[in-house]
Amino acid sequence: MSKQPTYFSTFKTCCKNGKSPWKCVQSLANKQGCTENTIWNELCKANLAFCKKFNGQNCYFPVNFQKGTSNTWNKTQWEFCWTGIEFCLQRGWCTPEQIYSWTPSQICWFMGYCMTKNFKKPANFNPSNKVKGFPKNWGMTTTTTKTTGKKSTKKSTSSKTGKTAKAKRGTKTGRKTQAPTKTYKFSARKYRTRKAA
Repeated sequence: MSKQPTYFSTFKTCCKNGKSPWKCVQSLANKQGCTENTIWNELCKANLAFCKKFNGQNCYFPVNFQKGTSNTWNKTQWEFCWTGIEFCLQRGWCTPEQIYSWTPSQICWFMGYCMTKNFKKPANFNPSNKVKGFPKNWGMTTTTTKTTGKKSTKKSTSSKTGKTAKAKRGTKTGRKTQAPTKTYKFSARKYRTRKAA
């Protein structure tokens, strides 16, 4: 059995803390003296990452990535804004003169508007649906199976109690409806006799 590389644990802790896994792989590649693709391929073999192709290029993503802190996503937001503006300028969607007169909120809105306009939503796409064939990540599959089992038992018990409650209510209401019909008949006869007198 071949031992796992030591940088697997550093990659896991980086993803747990919400830090950028791509920067982590860059630093690991510099330490190991190899390319980033070789480290990403080793992570994919260990089911810690997966690969998607965009415009013929391989883009790697971590399997388990936790939510970052305010410090981490502020840095990512700063880099994202620069990359988004550069992308809009390269595509010819805007000019530097326009960006000079815009506020930061207007720049971010314009980037989102261009993305939604030129990259439309695919048909029958739901981001909340789970995809089959996703690699098993570490420590996440066990929690989902336990929660689904508890929900199924709760639904079965509630359905049984609902049927019994309806059956009991039907018998009680049937007895109550017979009593007022008799009283109405007696009251109507007394009222008619008074009119005749």
